[in-house]
Parts: sequence; structure tokens; C-alpha cells
Amino acid sequence: MLRGDASGRRMTGMRIVARAWSGLLLLALWSLLVPACAGAQQAPGEDAREPRLGTPVPLAGAIDPDRYRLGPGDVVRLALFGPISRQANLVVTPEGTLFVPELGALKLNGLTLSEGRQLVVARVRSALRGVGVEFQLVVPRTFRIYLTGELRYSGPRVTTAANRLADVLPDTLFTPQSSRRRIEVRSLDGQRWIADLDRFRLAGEGRNEPSLSDGDIVYVPVANQFLAAWGGVGREGRYELADGDSVGTLLQLAGGFREGAIREHALLVRWHDAMRDSLWLSLTDVGPAGLGLLMQDGDELHVYTRPDFHATDRVEIQGRVTVTGSYPIRSGATRLSRVLTSAGGMLPDADSASVLLFRARPAQGPDLEFDRLSRLSRGEMTGSEYETFRTRLAGLTPDFRIDLRRLRSGSENDPLLMNGDRVLVARVVRSVRVDGQVRRPGVVDYLPGKPWSWYVKACGGFTTRSAHSQVRITRASSGQTLLARETDVPLAGDFLWVPERSDVPAWQYLRDTILVLGQVATVVIALRR
Repeated sequence: MLRGDASGRRMTGMRIVARAWSGLLLLALWSLLVPACAGAQQAPGEDAREPRLGTPVPLAGAIDPDRYRLGPGDVVRLALFGPISRQANLVVTPEGTLFVPELGALKLNGLTLSEGRQLVVARVRSALRGVGVEFQLVVPRTFRIYLTGELRYSGPRVTTAANRLADVLPDTLFTPQSSRRRIEVRSLDGQRWIADLDRFRLAGEGRNEPSLSDGDIVYVPVANQFLAAWGGVGREGRYELADGDSVGTLLQLAGGFREGAIREHALLVRWHDAMRDSLWLSLTDVGPAGLGLLMQDGDELHVYTRPDFHATDRVEIQGRVTVTGSYPIRSGATRLSRVLTSAGGMLPDADSASVLLFRARPAQGPDLEFDRLSRLSRGEMTGSEYETFRTRLAGLTPDFRIDLRRLRSGSENDPLLMNGDRVLVARVVRSVRVDGQVRRPGVVDYLPGKPWSWYVKACGGFTTRSAHSQVRITRASSGQTLLARETDVPLAGDFLWVPERSDVPAWQYLRDTILVLGQVATVVIALRR
């Protein structure tokens, strides 16, 4: 029993000594590891054992460890945990190595982050058993690449391996002749790959392109091959042709189909030398006879559309109706009375004698005759030219006043509405406005049957400058202007205008009198003979 107890005590003592030596080795390794971190310049007061971390690089998301490649300047963190927890930031040297004391320099240049992690963790665990190891990228490195080719600016540019090609080639660098779909990236190891920025920017494809590396040369050639898409696509226009483009690729660049596009029947125009050929396609077919058809330089795709697809004609009802707003109609088939009924009818104070219908002017070509006449004064026009000018000027504002009291639902005088019409039901006006050469211009309460002269007297009568025979009435219901002596009785809302008498000089009276007397004398003499 004594021998067994002594043997057990010896084994326990050996374990304690082994653990002590392991702890001492761990501390020694860490004391050597931390000062060996390749350091950037230190700020005053910083721990000299730690490299100063640079400004964090803006990222578009988490870095993919299977794509990111390590290189000179990357700052990584090596952490040990277990019996003693320690961590340190290390910098990959300009030679592409990471120096770890007791382990030596580990070649990381060109390895992906996943491959570098496996290498470092395996080497540390082989030296320190029972110790947990973590290897992380802390700050991505910055490096130079070189822009060449058809660009507004060429030369070196600083970037990071986390950036995409679109980050270093903004639109402002391209010229109108620059290719955006055949950009070539040449690496120092001789590898080359082609980038398609248009497909990335317009269609969101190309996210798996290789990352940029130290010293890459980016060459932008001149674009010299093009396609076009017209008609029922989201973005009509010309697009650069790239290798392997199909009809489906062109539709992606053009923003896909527009509403109402006829996918079953599209036309592809293709050139063979100087001869043009046409090919009908079904864009519902994903095979080589449809979306899978490979494109050639100069091809044009024409996608046709259905007219007025999902388009609703409507009119706007405003004013003194029960419910104002926009109402759907069928242009040329729906009448005004039906829409007013849909709006709940008119309110008690609505003016049913003067409902205004505003109609949008139809699109027309240039009117050269109207343009010519509009540059002439009244004196420079002949009588027929002046009437033509007035007629065309009135046609520019096709607005109508409608008297609903005389309107029969569904009859010919019940207007057919058009898309874009606006109907305004005004409040009834129980007065007549009198203005011009009267003593007290203003608004007079309307009294049915009273002649226009009564309203003039209510405003103080004529002034000494008034032209009694030229008094005019403008109808509220139609907007038509008439001589007062032709209608006599104003209606509610009408406008009564008393113009000013024109000044005629005395010598003009004398001249006209002598002229008339001379003509009379001539007639008398002729009769006597």
C-alpha cells in the first residue's frame, strides 16, 4: 500500500510539473508573439506591442472568407483561449508572410481567408495542445491597381480587396465610347477575367466575379458592337453586345417587359452585310427559337404592345355636387347626366344654368397659318384673315357652358364626355354685375324680368362719357357677349358692361360734313342735267 501511494504521488507531481511547464511555455510564446506583431506607426501613449488599426473600410456586407484573398497589409487577430486568454493583432508583411514566434513565418499571400485560417490554426494547435485558437481578419488591406484604356482618367487608384470593380469605376470615369461590358482585369500572376458592369448595374447579375488583387491592371476597351430593344420594354435604347448574349439577356438589360407587351409575337431585325432580315420570335419560349437565341452585332428587338392596356378613361367632377372626385367613363359613350347622377346629384345652391365643361385641347401639329396671323396687328389683317384668326383662337379653348334645365338625359344635347374632361358645377349667383361708364359700378341683386336699364339706374345711371348704344351683356350660362338692346333682360349672373364713348375731334366732324355736302351737291347737279 505504501509503494502504491508513493507511485500515485509521483504521477500527480509529474502532472503538476507538466502543467506548470505548459503554462510557462504559453506565457513565453505570448510574450514573444505580441512584440513580434508587425506594427504600423504608434500614437503617443499607445501600447507599443499592438499595431495601430487603420480607419475601418466601408463594406457592402460581410466578407466572404472563401473569396477574400490575403496579402501584404492585412491586419489579422490571433487569439488564444483556454487556461490563459490572450489576443494580438498581426500584420501580413510586405513579403506576404505572417510571423508567429516559435512557429516562424507562415506564407499567406494569395490564400483565401479560409485557407489562411486553417493553416495558422493547425500550426498553433500542433505546438500548443489543449489551447483554443481563433484567427480573424480585422482590417482589410489597401493596395494599388491601375486603370487603363478608354477612360477620362487613367493611372493608379487605391482600393481594397473588399471592393468591387463597380466601386473603382464610377460612371463619371467612362467616356461615350467606353465599353462597360468587356472590361478586362489582368492580375500579376497572369490570370485574366472579363467584367460586365452594365449587366451588374442594370440587371443585378455578376456578384460572383473575382475580387481585385494587388497590382491588377483594369483595361477598358472601346465599345464597337451594339444591340437595341424598342417598344414594350422598360428601357428602350441601344445596349452594348457582349459574348454569349441572348434575347433574354437583352430583355434583362432593357428592364424586362412593359405592361401590355405582346410576348407571343416579337420581331427581331438582323443584318447580314448590307441586307436586312426579319425573324418573328415567341418571347414565351426559353429555347433557341425564343429567349435563348444568341444575338449578333446590330440586332434590333421590337416588342409590340396592346393599345390602352389597363387604361381607364376618367373625368373630374368639382364644385357643388354631393360627392366630388374622379369618375371612370367610356370616352364617347358616357354622357354628362349619368356622371352627375353618380356624383349624387347637385346641391341646392348649385347653378344648374351654368355647368362648365373643360375639355383638354387635342394634340395637333403646328398651325402655320395661325402662327403667321398671330404676329400681325389688326390693321395689317384683311377682313377674312381677322375672322380666321378669331375662329382659330376660339378653338384653342374648347370650354362649354351647359344649361341643365334644358338638358334631357340621353338626348343629343346631353354631352358625351371624353377622357380628361373636367366638370365644374358653380354656386348659383343671384346678382348682376354692372361695370364701365356708370356712376357706381358694382353688383346688383337680381330681379327677374327687370331690363338692363333698370340695373344701370341702380348703379347711379350713365356717366357723361358712356356710349348708350353700345351697352353689352355677357351671359353667365354661355359666355356669349350681346348688345343689350338685342336681349334687353339680363339673367342671374350676367355681366353688364357700359363702354366709353370714343372721342372725335371737331375738325373731323367738319371734314365729314363737307364731304357729305359735296357728295349731295354732286348728286343734285347730276339730276338737273
